[in-house]
Amino acid sequence: MSVSKQLGNSPARAHMRRLIREAFRALRGAHLGGVDVVVLARIPWPLADLTEVSAEMSKIFDYVCSNLDRERRTRSPGDRRPQRGPTP
Repeated sequence: MSVSKQLGNSPARAHMRRLIREAFRALRGAHLGGVDVVVLARIPWPLADLTEVSAEMSKIFDYVCSNLDRERRTRSPGDRRPQRGPTP
């Protein structure tokens, strides 16, 4: 997890890290299994609370999971290469 200095001073960044970490703990069992997650907090959320952060992460995890499920269904069982779209 990485929190940009643009979010504020050290206590503000630490607060955001704690919020993100706690939101992730609450959501990880229900969403992403066997997937590494990288969270980059870039937008300042001075008044963000745990419910807002959890709601945003849940929306993002749902989107990622739906795309992963779709990609896993379109691949053949032995294909480990990343799928790429047609080149222009």
